[in-house]
Amino acid sequence: MEMLVVKLMFVLFCWLGFPILLRSQIRIVAKGGASFYKPGNTVVAVRLAWEYHADGILVDVFESKDEKWFAFRPEVIRTYVPKWYDLRSMRAKKIGALSLQSKIKNGSDYHISTLEDVVSVLPKGKFFIISLDDKVKNLKSLVDHLRDHRNAVSFRFVSSNWRMVKYLSKRIDPKNIYYRWDGRNSLGVTMEKMKELEVTSLVMDKKYINPQVMEWMNDWGIKLHLSLSEKDNGKQVVRDYPDVQSLFTSRPRWVRSLLPDGEDNTPDVQVFGLVK
Repeated sequence: MEMLVVKLMFVLFCWLGFPILLRSQIRIVAKGGASFYKPGNTVVAVRLAWEYHADGILVDVFESKDEKWFAFRPEVIRTYVPKWYDLRSMRAKKIGALSLQSKIKNGSDYHISTLEDVVSVLPKGKFFIISLDDKVKNLKSLVDHLRDHRNAVSFRFVSSNWRMVKYLSKRIDPKNIYYRWDGRNSLGVTMEKMKELEVTSLVMDKKYINPQVMEWMNDWGIKLHLSLSEKDNGKQVVRDYPDVQSLFTSRPRWVRSLLPDGEDNTPDVQVFGLVK
C-alpha cells in the first residue's frame, strides 16, 4: 500500500510539479521597467518593475549634447509630450526639466531619468540589460561610465549592431552580451557570428519562435530570450518552450503571474575586468 502511495505521488509530481520547475527557470525582463504603466526607462517605471517581481530590466540609453547619459529612447518622446524634441542635441539640464505624461492618465508628471539614477535602483540578485542601438555613438564612453559603478557586476548589454557586439566581446565576458536578431541576417549566419564572438544569448520577437528554431538554438548552444508584444502574456511560450531563458515584456506583473514565485539563487557574474 505504501509503495502504491509513493508511486502515485511520483506520478502527480511529474504531472504537476515537473512542468512548474521548468517554468520557474524562465526569467522576466521588464522592457524599460513596467513601461505599460509608467513612462519607460524612468526611475518610477523601474521601481515598479522590481515591485512586480521582475528578474531584470532592459534599459534604453542616449547621450546628451554635454555628454551626460540618460535612460530613455528619444524616438518615443512624442508619446509623452505634445511636441517633438531632439534629445541628443539638448543639454542635460533641459532634458531633466521636461515633463512626461503617463499613457495611463492619472494626472502625474514624470521626468526623464539619468542612467545613474536608474541603475542605482537595483535590488540584490537582479540585473540590468543596457540596450544599444545604432545611434549610440560613444560606446567607449558608456562602457567606461559603467565599469566602475557599484552595481557593475549586474550589468548586461544587448545590441543588433555587430560592430558594438564585437567591441564589447573584447572587453567584457561574452556571457553578458545578448545579440538582438532583427532579421537582417539569416539565423544561420547570425549563429555563426555569435559562435565566433563566443556570445551565447540571442533575443528575438516571440512571433519567430517555432520548434525548428528551438532545435537550432539547442544544437548551437544558444540561449534564447523572447520579446513579447504588449498584449502577449507568454502563456504559450511557458507551455511549449520551457528551454526559453527569459521573456521580455512591458507588463512584468501580468506575465509573472503565470510563473511560480521562487528565490533566484543564480550567483552574480563579474562583467568587467575580464578583458580577453
